[in-house]
Amino acid sequence: MKTILIGSTLSFLLIFGGVFFFAQKMAKQNRPDSVGTELSAEDIDSAELSLMALESERIQLDNDRGRLLDLRQDVSSQQATLTDQLDRIQGAILQLKEEQERYGAARTESAQKLAKMFDAMKPASAAPIFTSLDRDTALDILVRMKEKSAAKLLSAIDPGFAAQLSTKLSLRGAR
Repeated sequence: MKTILIGSTLSFLLIFGGVFFFAQKMAKQNRPDSVGTELSAEDIDSAELSLMALESERIQLDNDRGRLLDLRQDVSSQQATLTDQLDRIQGAILQLKEEQERYGAARTESAQKLAKMFDAMKPASAAPIFTSLDRDTALDILVRMKEKSAAKLLSAIDPGFAAQLSTKLSLRGAR
């Protein structure tokens, strides 16, 4: 048993001594002041070129980052401007729709009043006035007139204009 113990101790010391010796040797080779002693001039030049290229790339990346930040701010500014313009356009569209509704209501009311007036007039007196109206206005009035008065008025106006109005009436599906 003593032999095994002595043999184990000697083996341990030899192994530990070998590891310690190689560790010391490697530590000397890897000291900061020993770097480059084993590098050739080509390796040093190559390393310096690589470092310069990396520094140049870092500067380029910093410049690109700055430009991207500027572009992001420009996009945000343009987006805010576009949002404002969209709001104004939507407001204008709403105003136009309201104005269109008011215009349509006013035109309908006006056509109704004129239809009553033409109903009250004699066809011979109403014919010259009626023929001077544009076709769409005349048609709006004619549609709102009483059927008997409209027929008398159509017979009193120019036959060509009466034919145009009658054709439009038939296309509208009126009467």
